[in-house]
Amino acid sequence: MDNTKNLSEKNFGATKSKTALLKNSKEFLGTSTLKRLKSSRRNNEDFVGWKYFKHTADIKFQAFGKTKEECYVNAGLAFVKSMVDEDVKSVKKKKIKVKGNDDVSLLYNFLEELLVLLDSEEFVVSKIEKMKIDSGKLSCEISGDKASNYEFHIDVKAITYSEMFVKKEKSKYVCQVVLDV
Repeated sequence: MDNTKNLSEKNFGATKSKTALLKNSKEFLGTSTLKRLKSSRRNNEDFVGWKYFKHTADIKFQAFGKTKEECYVNAGLAFVKSMVDEDVKSVKKKKIKVKGNDDVSLLYNFLEELLVLLDSEEFVVSKIEKMKIDSGKLSCEISGDKASNYEFHIDVKAITYSEMFVKKEKSKYVCQVVLDV
């Protein structure tokens, strides 16, 4: 099978039932990943802000958005959902700021900051709001909870530059990330 085959069988903006989506994905995904995919919906039940792809040893996903900010928010949420099945509560808020030389390094630094907060402060993200991207700088407000309150099914060791991209396709932004697990 082609490693880049779309596991969710869902195109940006298209609608498909959650049941059909999961049936088509079942041959590629294990049970724990299927659980995470079930939770990958945000606000609108017909919109998937990200999709996972088959990868030999790591976790690979693409995130989408009408704006670059929305795409990065969805990448951050896909990062969290790759580790935690249950919904994380919004107990505490933090503000984060990162810089990057280009869109790819900015995305990498943003996700790396979320991983550092998880590893150093045991802070797991539930919401990402008020994101602003301007001239290689990203700022946003994140909400979350203590990581020890949740069951993690996988340990993300690092964000990688492998296969990473950020691009605009017609009226949407798409980014791709591979997480080292």
